[in-house]
Amino acid sequence: PEGDLGYAAVEVLSERGDLVEAAYRLFSALRRLDRAGVEVIYAERVPEVGLGRAIMDRLRKAANKFEGDWG
Repeated sequence: PEGDLGYAAVEVLSERGDLVEAAYRLFSALRRLDRAGVEVIYAERVPEVGLGRAIMDRLRKAANKFEGDWG
């Protein structure tokens, strides 16, 4: 992302929008954000087809850890 968006941390999982790359980087990004003490994470949705479904499922599970039901 360009410029300061006013967030404590920004993680880009794939500059090219490559879902394989994004999936590969997702777990480590979540761990980094957790270690940094980030309380709220905003994530851009991806189409829930194929690997996109797995990515969105993982994000939902991470959200459920803190908020109960999310969807």
